[in-house]
Amino acid sequence: MPVSAERNITDCILPEKGVVSFVGGGGKTSLLFRYAKELSASGNRIIISTSTHMFRPDTVPVLDDLDPETVSKRLAEGRIVCIGKPAENGKITNPGTDFSVIRQFCDYLLVEADGAKKMPLKVPAPHEPVIPECSGHVIAVMGLDGCGKKASECLFRHELAYGMLRIGPENRIGPDHYKILAESPEALRKNVLPGMKYSVILNKADTDASVRLGMQILKSLDGTVVDSCAVSSVWKERFYHESIG
Repeated sequence: MPVSAERNITDCILPEKGVVSFVGGGGKTSLLFRYAKELSASGNRIIISTSTHMFRPDTVPVLDDLDPETVSKRLAEGRIVCIGKPAENGKITNPGTDFSVIRQFCDYLLVEADGAKKMPLKVPAPHEPVIPECSGHVIAVMGLDGCGKKASECLFRHELAYGMLRIGPENRIGPDHYKILAESPEALRKNVLPGMKYSVILNKADTDASVRLGMQILKSLDGTVVDSCAVSSVWKERFYHESIG
């Protein structure tokens, strides 16, 4: 292995308390919930929500709106609660309350701020991502299982990426394309405002080969653009990091 594995993703990238927005694809929701689990285990109160849509979780209490008494009670009971209004197809959507208000009830507000139709990679449409302006940290997630596949097979909204990546739908995605997507203000860094910390997690490193691939991409990233990066396997509970830039 290039580096030793950590047991926790928070040993690699620990966000400051406040609003943390997750964008991209490649297991974004699983990583968000992994963060919720680890941060709550350290005694923090966690609220999970979405600025777009996410599947309604069945592992934590879900509230339709911000009722201060109920939220406080639920957080005292289990330290994690999800807030979002019911939507179609078993999903929840924006709770309708400003995230800066919701943040006052917890230590961490983890917001799913993007969607990728379960694909490893994505390029945002004009209306995406929906990052709350009160976010202090944006974590972009990329699935390593997209490397080597055709753009049309692994890249959500792939038609928006051809000029940026200089490829067509039949071209295969390589490590250099991950670097472009991670660093570009037209891709995963879109809507990341000055003052927001920006991190990249190269997820689904479930084999030794994919760990090596992830570390190769990590080392190529520009440290003046990306504040921190990690290589992760939520499934195997192994997380890797190294300084970049």
